[in-house]
Amino acid sequence: MTDSIYGNYQLSVQEYNDIAGGYSTKPGFNDLLFRNITALYLNLESSGIERKITDFLFHYFHDVGMLNFSNGLEYYEEPKLDAFTKEMKDSLVEIARHIIGEEINANLDGIHPVYNADTMAPSWKVDNLLCALYFSVFYLKPDLELYRPCDNPNCGKYFLVKTTSTKTRYCSTECCNRVTQARYRKKRREREELSAQ
Repeated sequence: MTDSIYGNYQLSVQEYNDIAGGYSTKPGFNDLLFRNITALYLNLESSGIERKITDFLFHYFHDVGMLNFSNGLEYYEEPKLDAFTKEMKDSLVEIARHIIGEEINANLDGIHPVYNADTMAPSWKVDNLLCALYFSVFYLKPDLELYRPCDNPNCGKYFLVKTTSTKTRYCSTECCNRVTQARYRKKRREREELSAQ
């Protein structure tokens, strides 16, 4: 059968009958949720994101691990994390991006442009705090910059850095060099004190 994650996937008739009839010997495969996902996996005619979500859930439960929701969130048996393939990871990222987009778009309906005739300026009317939060996420840019304090304790300056940068800790190479030299001198003094004892 055509599969949106692997292209083609074979599920034997015997295994499908065991799952559908509740006769499977695999832990959790008789769970009603998995039986419904399996039926949807074999019968869904959509080729969009619904198909991708269904295929991902089927493969996750079938190949990686069956979740048991009856006692909170746990597995019927230890999950096989090595079965979580690159194709499944890529699909999960695609599904997550779609869901985040849908969530943000659904919560932007409480935002309305307004024009203030007194100040002769455009503005926004926001119905509630939740809409305002989603509106701020809507305007975030992935390459956004923020101010970060320099890690040199003797500097005290703030500098602009991209939000995606986790390695930039100093405002300049001079500050970085000063901290590195101070650390080296401190270690050398500690070694000298230890050898003197």
